[in-house]
Amino acid sequence: MRTMLQMDQRVWPALIVAARPALENGGKPLVYAVLWALLAAAAFAGSLYVFRAWPFQFKDQGAGPDYRPSAGVAGALMTVALLALVIALTV
Repeated sequence: MRTMLQMDQRVWPALIVAARPALENGGKPLVYAVLWALLAAAAFAGSLYVFRAWPFQFKDQGAGPDYRPSAGVAGALMTVALLALVIALTV
């Protein structure tokens, strides 16, 4: 079984070779990709927090939804997360 150090010795050079074109181009595409990925992760975490902290509930006696904005906020954050992820992967 390989140790983590042995795996790192093979993985890190491959990552450096893969990132070399972006680094030779001033590193800006790589920085933008990382920033978009961080935005995607933050929006996804925020969406999960809103979804868990303020769950969408129906009114008593089946009178319909109570129109809390939590579902809309969670959906908007998830949309931001997906768009940021797509941008991060295409930068």
